[in-house]
Amino acid sequence: EWIRKNGGDVHYGQQVTGIEIKNGRADAVMTKRKMRVDCDAVLGNLTPWGLQKILNGSTPDKLEREIEQKLEPTWGAFMVYLGIDKAKFFEKFPDSATHHQVIVDESKPLGETNSVFFSMASPNDPGRAPEGEVPVTMSTHTEISKWWHWRENDRPQYKARKDEYAEKMLTSLSKALPGIH
Repeated sequence: EWIRKNGGDVHYGQQVTGIEIKNGRADAVMTKRKMRVDCDAVLGNLTPWGLQKILNGSTPDKLEREIEQKLEPTWGAFMVYLGIDKAKFFEKFPDSATHHQVIVDESKPLGETNSVFFSMASPNDPGRAPEGEVPVTMSTHTEISKWWHWRENDRPQYKARKDEYAEKMLTSLSKALPGIH
């Protein structure tokens, strides 16, 4: 809303496939759906490797050096977003905290669905979910290189793992809030 009010455009469902560089600066963004958007600047929420890929050979030296450092595999977060019925939830759990950390098996390492963080907005926070619902965010730490591999090389496995992680996380939530799932 702020972007539009201040003269900008918002385009949903567009996968950026390239950034056009002129005179050392971003000039346009191209999308998979053949859209071209002229720009003065680009803010990218990408890994260095993802940004390099869409720069199509115009990677700045500083970014190239960062990529060449052979960074160690890193962790990220697998996220599940959902809305829950506000009336039913607070009827069943009237004194529930809005944040829960669930550890499924204390003898195993944390992450990879063994440790799940559950956070919901205040029930008095309007506009973040449809009327009558409370928005919920769930997350678990995960080693991201396997996810990139599946996404690029084995889409059925990628989808299967996403479904598996989501189901495990929802089940773990039942440990903190019995009967919610």
